[in-house]
Amino acid sequence: MLLCSTFASFQVPCTQEGTRYITSLAWNGKYWLIGTFNEGCLVKLEGSEFILVDCIDPNWIHEDSIEWTGKYFLAIAGVYYCDAFAYDGKKLIKLPKSSSFREVKRVTGFGENCLVVDWEYPYNYLSILVWNGTSSRILVEDAFQLLPASRFTNFSANPFSPISVELISNSSSVLIYVASKSDPAYQALFLYDGERLINLSSLLPPNYVLWQAPPAVHRQMWGDMSNGTHWLAPASTFLGSPVKPARIVRLFLFDGKKFIEVKADPSLIDYLNGEHPIVGWNGKYWLICVGERMLILRGNEIELSMDLSNTELQSAYPTSMSWNGEYWLISYFKPEEEGHPMGSYLVKYDGREWALIPPPAILNSTSRMWPLRIEVVRWGDGRWLIAAREHKHGRYGRGYLFLYDGKRFRDVMKWLNEAIEKGNATIPTNQPQLTTGIPPKASEKPDESSEDKLKWETLILILFVLLILCAVRSRLSRF
Repeated sequence: MLLCSTFASFQVPCTQEGTRYITSLAWNGKYWLIGTFNEGCLVKLEGSEFILVDCIDPNWIHEDSIEWTGKYFLAIAGVYYCDAFAYDGKKLIKLPKSSSFREVKRVTGFGENCLVVDWEYPYNYLSILVWNGTSSRILVEDAFQLLPASRFTNFSANPFSPISVELISNSSSVLIYVASKSDPAYQALFLYDGERLINLSSLLPPNYVLWQAPPAVHRQMWGDMSNGTHWLAPASTFLGSPVKPARIVRLFLFDGKKFIEVKADPSLIDYLNGEHPIVGWNGKYWLICVGERMLILRGNEIELSMDLSNTELQSAYPTSMSWNGEYWLISYFKPEEEGHPMGSYLVKYDGREWALIPPPAILNSTSRMWPLRIEVVRWGDGRWLIAAREHKHGRYGRGYLFLYDGKRFRDVMKWLNEAIEKGNATIPTNQPQLTTGIPPKASEKPDESSEDKLKWETLILILFVLLILCAVRSRLSRF
């Protein structure tokens, strides 16, 4: 087998051109960290330079697993016995587990405090560990210990009893929520502040189970469930499963002291049970995109902001979103239907009006639909990073990484691949930018530089004609 990289923890085999794609990326104010599939590699992008951090798994970095704590990037990699990693810009560290045969289910943190939930298969033993950059300790040896002691013995007798453990971080603490899947009334809520666990279970709203979205969207919803001061808590009447998903019936805000119910018509809350809800916070309000609808949550009141079900986005659902200070950029995926190919849409939305951004000309699209699946959209460094991949005949193809400045696109996947294979790569500055596939409308006013150029060309043509006429007249006068 031909080996392409000796920079990694394991040797990276040369992959078929274009089969690598991006699963996760995040920005920390100084540089980007990017994770890949078809070798689980972490790559740093600073300015125009890609630098391979390490390839930490033969398979992949988990989707949307890269997050910034304020000091470390965290990520999860692997298929079996998954591991968690922390990166501070210089050193990559594999975070400790209870044992090498356990699988990391969740990692999050704030500042230097990183919390890891690991799991022992097939038993339902979940442990919570804390790592502070220099040392680690087991915070909770068995998550059952957090549940009320009066019923603990019943669960100890049945190690297969399913429970749910959620970690939801903000900038200064982490909420730890534990619930039984066989008894919705059996739950507990704790807060970890970096030093101790604080029991907040008495504050839980009765008769509801929290943070149980449909399984398909479970991972992505939790990414933006805190705005720094409040946690957003969707509430169900039972814990869901792949066979019987939970349905969200209430929405709460939690400030660490009390749960406040969001005022909303039940039909608006029911929208949250649509396809693939994703949540973003822009400093003023939460935007919740679910199916073809957009909901805005200001204070504790929610409203339907936009319904795209009667547009070409009908049957599409959101995959990623990000805010740049002026507007949201939201990606939507439309599955393949009879007579209609699969594809994605890129939507610009400022909270009032929306517009579709056509795909780059390089994709040869004849419509405003991208012939790709857009996976991740993120803002940072004064530009957007958009990760996408081909999807044909039920199989994924080559990956794309577009830089987008709000006007033009540039595919830089070639240099990311080069960095993985050689250790680093620099995006050339003379590479032409990619325009969108649909030309400007004829009614659009040309820019001033185009008008000036046209005036000069017309003047030169007139002078040229006059010179010819003068020459002809002079020649005729001789006769």
